[in-house]
Amino acid sequence: MVTLTDLAENTESNNRIIQRALREIDEQVLAQALVDMTEQQREIIYRNMSPRGKDGVVEAMEQEKKNAGSGSRRRATEILQQLLTTMTKYAKADADVEQAWLPEHLSATTPDEAIETIVGLSRFVRAQGYLSLEEVAETASDPLLRKGIELLTDGWDALQLRSVLETYKRTALETEARRLDILVDGLESIALQDLTHALTEKLLAYLPPRPEKR
Repeated sequence: MVTLTDLAENTESNNRIIQRALREIDEQVLAQALVDMTEQQREIIYRNMSPRGKDGVVEAMEQEKKNAGSGSRRRATEILQQLLTTMTKYAKADADVEQAWLPEHLSATTPDEAIETIVGLSRFVRAQGYLSLEEVAETASDPLLRKGIELLTDGWDALQLRSVLETYKRTALETEARRLDILVDGLESIALQDLTHALTEKLLAYLPPRPEKR
């Protein structure tokens, strides 16, 4: 069974294994495991978390110090070790992607670009780990893509990530549909030779009401 002590050396390969394990473990279970760790072991975990992720799990750990029994903490440690063992095996299978890289700017304007970017991100994460995405998010021009990369960096699980991004997608679709409606109605009004004032009022109706000045 692989333990944190086996992965104590601060190398890319070790950190990549730990980051993968952290993505699979429930925050409460991780917090329970942290209670019985030494400070050195905790630092190994923390170096593989984003600042926001670390703050959240430290707060959860303080709660588990009061609530979790020794049996729960021991089981949590076993779960973490099992995940580390599994991810170590995966890492050996990923040796062929060590040279993965990303372009200077991530684009997802077209379906082709979106596929290329997502595949590139997948290879990059498998080679470099999730925390390596922290600086990558700033290079993404698409708001949904940028938010998704940020959530991956912070360690959100797949279900939570999809929930947030579905809201982003819904808002983006509504905004795009409204923009297209404005263009269609506006061009039709020009063809009908509507008065400019009437055209303006018609199109402004698509926008949310502005707050009244006090």
